[in-house]
Amino acid sequence: MSSPGADSGRKERLRPEALQPYAPLLLLPVVALLGWFGGQPLTITLIYGATWATYAVGYDMFSGFSGRVNLGYAMFPATAAYTSAVLSARFGVPPLLSVPAGVGGAVLLGAAVGALTLRIKGIYFALSTAIVPLALFQLTHVFGKFFGGEEGIWGVPPFFSDPRLDLLVVLAILGAAVAFSLWYVRSKAGLILRGIQGSDLTAQALGVDTFRFLFVSLLCSAGIGGAAGAYLVHFQMLVAPEILHIVTTLQIITFTQVGGPGTIVGPAVGSFLLVILNEYLRAWTDLRLFAYFAVLVLLLRFSPEGLLAPAARALARLPRRPAAGGRQGKAT
Repeated sequence: MSSPGADSGRKERLRPEALQPYAPLLLLPVVALLGWFGGQPLTITLIYGATWATYAVGYDMFSGFSGRVNLGYAMFPATAAYTSAVLSARFGVPPLLSVPAGVGGAVLLGAAVGALTLRIKGIYFALSTAIVPLALFQLTHVFGKFFGGEEGIWGVPPFFSDPRLDLLVVLAILGAAVAFSLWYVRSKAGLILRGIQGSDLTAQALGVDTFRFLFVSLLCSAGIGGAAGAYLVHFQMLVAPEILHIVTTLQIITFTQVGGPGTIVGPAVGSFLLVILNEYLRAWTDLRLFAYFAVLVLLLRFSPEGLLAPAARALARLPRRPAAGGRQGKAT
């Protein structure tokens, strides 16, 4: 039999205000409907948007809250993609088993990288993480007969023949990543990550095992990126070593910065906006990159906090209508 204190605590956690941060998840069914009825080009664009959004969420839940810039984040989706591709295309493992194995490979890599680098601080941590994808890129060429070399691995079996079903899956992955990340950063672990970002030495002086919290957060970040990367390889039916390029990580960081670092939802929104923008600028072959980066520079110049925080403040400043009960009280 539960005590009154426990019941009141449970009610406190279930208040509508506690669920408010998860409200953006209600937009995912809208995206699904747009992709389902909007034609195949839009569906494919939204698939890539959701995939990059998941990458950005995974990056943000670690770097956006701890302040540790991970310049090698592409190693996690790449490791998961290559693991799933090798198992399914080379050894005939069903995708339902190869994708979880790919996520496990990304988490194991995150554990190895975290054990070696998380005690390094500042720019040296960023540089140490940037080395790992370069080493993995070389391995794909050294063991070219197994990993496909420059051409990568082709013939990866897909899950579905209809991309609309793939869209539903990647949106489900994105939704799970956003929900978990929002819960995580609002927990004790998220509070400690913010403390580490403010002052690592102060957190250690208070008796906090900063390495343990950073390590667990990095594993979660690797798992989120790995889930998106492992599934995408089956949608594309191939994986190439270009996924390990520093450009991949820089794109993820750009999406995060445009949407708003340290917000979880902001990087997801920024990813969709920039992926769609990049796609619809494809017709402007000569001006596409110029227009794309011009928009980025303007956003970063005039809105360094990203898009979400200024929009939230603008909504908060809107006048609110008084409640009906308040009007009746004044009338009486």
